[in-house]
Amino acid sequence: MNAKFPLLLSISAALSCSGLLSCGGGGGGGSGSSGKTRFEIILENISTDKTLGLGAGRSEPVAFSAFVLAVHSEGDANPFFQLGQPLSVEGVEKFAETAIPSDLIVSLQLNRSLSLIALASTPVGASGAALLGPGSKYRSVIDVSSDEDIAIAASFLQGNDLLLATPGSGIHPFDANGNPVSGEFSSQLALVDVGTEVNEAPGLGANQVLSQQNDSAGTAESRPVALVSDGFSYPLSTNMLKVTVQPLSQ
Repeated sequence: MNAKFPLLLSISAALSCSGLLSCGGGGGGGSGSSGKTRFEIILENISTDKTLGLGAGRSEPVAFSAFVLAVHSEGDANPFFQLGQPLSVEGVEKFAETAIPSDLIVSLQLNRSLSLIALASTPVGASGAALLGPGSKYRSVIDVSSDEDIAIAASFLQGNDLLLATPGSGIHPFDANGNPVSGEFSSQLALVDVGTEVNEAPGLGANQVLSQQNDSAGTAESRPVALVSDGFSYPLSTNMLKVTVQPLSQ
């Protein structure tokens, strides 16, 4: 395994489980809150040492920051960003460029349209917060109603300002009749360029999250948020992360 991946994510003491914030990674089953279904979400890094090509016959796995999950009304705008628009949500730039979610969490807590904010930061079997390296998984348990979606985002650590996220309104784990469903939703995530820093070749840049010397490293830019399209080659989201959702017993 590449020596970069055991690095711990400094999530902090600065994050308290207060207000809307639910700290994922643990939790059990049981009844959801009134009118809601309780779901278990598993976010598993399925990358291998062949996933991210580095050129000259070299390759490596990928890694992600903690995942931020936000539950909001079905069909509402993505709470993190809008494709085609300049980035406007406070804390998203810092999250994408440094993997530190604290400012984003604070910003989301001011968004009264969200019914829940969760942070999945402790790999299953681990004793504390850590990056999601190859073979690791996060587990989060959240309550969602049949008229709500789940937006998800994490920093792609071998990039400059990229998120692996739901680019639309999010995952809707219910059928047309409002019944909860279980399944894999990996294809609903994509790499999103938030447009705040010039991209370098994935896994090779000196100013990327895993390699930068300080949080302000890199060349700033200001472009609309978009699905990543910079001339470099990236793995498919379905080759990096497996997302499974299932309702828990009520």
